[in-house]
Amino acid sequence: MAEYDPEYVSLGLDEVNMDVTDWLIANDMNNEEGKQELAQTIRTRVYEATKLTCSAGIAPNRMLSKICSDWNKPNGQAYIAPSRHDILEFISKLDIRKIPYIGAMTETTLKEIGIKTGKDLVERAADLMIGYREIMYTFLIKCGLGIGQQVHHEEKSDETFV
Repeated sequence: MAEYDPEYVSLGLDEVNMDVTDWLIANDMNNEEGKQELAQTIRTRVYEATKLTCSAGIAPNRMLSKICSDWNKPNGQAYIAPSRHDILEFISKLDIRKIPYIGAMTETTLKEIGIKTGKDLVERAADLMIGYREIMYTFLIKCGLGIGQQVHHEEKSDETFV
């Protein structure tokens, strides 16, 4: 992992978060095909070294990358282009339970007031503002817009997380 991101973050025994932007740029692969090819290469190398399959999510921020990594499990990968249109199209149809940190209780509460998808989070912003504290309201609205953490280590722009 350090070959592609020396400052990768291990999120347990079976999960890693990497910002591969610098590697992609240095290897003239900072495009959709290059991003997907690198993810496939990493997945292949993991399998060859461990005989364990893994999934990859390729997206403009950590939240979307996590969702994508779960999308085609086991042993698959998913990609969201770094465009507002693609992000909003993806998140608008996404069941709220697929969003990291929205647990069973929050899901139940949201669904009781008719919020089932990312699009619903944005469309029902006024209801969320009334029912939740500011920090939770802000979190839910950001989720509905596909906004997640982009900073991995040093501040950069146009990062690609795998």
